[in-house]
Amino acid sequence: MYPPFAHQAAASMDQFAMPPSYNVSDYTFAAGAHRAGDNQVVASTQPSAGGSFYPSVEDYMGLSLQKYQNNSQVAARPVVSAPVSAQNWAGIKRSVIHPGVSEVVLCHDAKGRVGLKFRDLNKGVFVQYVAEDSPASMAGVRFGDQILTVNDEVVAGYSADKVHKLVKKAGPNNIRLAVRDRPFERIISLTKGSGGLTGFGYVDGKITTIVKDSSAARNGMLTEHQIVEVNGRNVIGLKDKEISKLISDCGDVVTITLMPSEIYQHMIKKIGSLIKSMDHTVPDC
Repeated sequence: MYPPFAHQAAASMDQFAMPPSYNVSDYTFAAGAHRAGDNQVVASTQPSAGGSFYPSVEDYMGLSLQKYQNNSQVAARPVVSAPVSAQNWAGIKRSVIHPGVSEVVLCHDAKGRVGLKFRDLNKGVFVQYVAEDSPASMAGVRFGDQILTVNDEVVAGYSADKVHKLVKKAGPNNIRLAVRDRPFERIISLTKGSGGLTGFGYVDGKITTIVKDSSAARNGMLTEHQIVEVNGRNVIGLKDKEISKLISDCGDVVTITLMPSEIYQHMIKKIGSLIKSMDHTVPDC
């Protein structure tokens, strides 16, 4: 176990991604928009007689999310305003959570690949692996994201192999994926105090302790949550000492992305066989 990182000054940005349920015939995307960077595209929510994507908003890889929606500690809360400097803006921008459906536009690399492996579960298709420095990595696709469409073709109920073939056939350019983020993630941006401490402790990436009256406590850090990104950099599969070094190297401000431990463990159990070999590089802003 590594010592908690405590701090005194506070600067926080706190948000949850609560995945909405969309009907196939409902959503529209702005032409040419990308998920990476500032061009977030959120699906429309107008009523429709069409069928809905599966899993629904209450389900993620077969795990019910109903208790999280009803839990006051894991419910949507307003974003806490905080000073944004050149130092912490990069981490915030890399860590952006899309609380809806966003479009990702990919192309094949020199080997005809996009850098993704998929897993089909409960009639849904999920990202099992993101290759380092791949088109998918540079576009901001994350492990555990759900793929809803490939070039407007709904993939609910498809096998992973069928989706792989669909992506390969769609290339080499302008491969459009409709992507839904991992559920109930939250971002907290913290300013370190003296000694570079940040006010929380963790074991195996799981938040176990929060220092009383620290900035982590004041800004909504919760135990029973897993660290999944540091300044937008994927840390799933890294050891605590590696996460510790990343936090230490961030300077005075660090942005942490968290998700409830139960959801994280379920995700790892279902699709986590390749986590140690996936992309852990610093994403482009």
